[in-house]
Amino acid sequence: MGRHKALLKINGNTFLQHIINNLLNASSGEIIVVLGSGAEEIKKQIDLENSKIVINRNYKNGQLSSLQTGLSFIAENTDALLMVLVDHPLVTAHTYSKIIECGIENPSKIILPKYNGKRGHPVLIPRKYFKQIMQAPLDEGLRHVIHDNKENLVDLDVDDKGITQNINTVEKYEECIGKWIDLIN
Repeated sequence: MGRHKALLKINGNTFLQHIINNLLNASSGEIIVVLGSGAEEIKKQIDLENSKIVINRNYKNGQLSSLQTGLSFIAENTDALLMVLVDHPLVTAHTYSKIIECGIENPSKIILPKYNGKRGHPVLIPRKYFKQIMQAPLDEGLRHVIHDNKENLVDLDVDDKGITQNINTVEKYEECIGKWIDLIN
């Protein structure tokens, strides 16, 4: 997109700050932000005071490497993680809460939100799958763990199109948020 997705603007905030604010409104859990490319620039521009910041030096290895990096810093008493992607900033605090509540009700299940029959993000993953994530092939990512545990999945219907809105192109940004020119002015 020509710039770091974490720094793209939504509702007067950056994507990352917007996501953190929604997470803070949804839960009292620890927020771990995994940064890769542009980490120093992102840290300068975003208030990360309420988050633990970790750096994925191997970010070129893809999304799973960031998840694995984050897992390395997770507290030992953590029951589950909610994997939130920076290019899905339209997910509401209410949806985060609903996914977390479903995880509490289904402590051994992977929770996958669905909107109009389509799965999206974020995904809630119980601790019992952390070792599998750490050993998953980088080229398959989290899909490997989900595929190997089909019997332990819960599809959670949510009324939040944001879970399916992956904003990773200028066109998608304009479709979901507004004119790209507004972003750079």
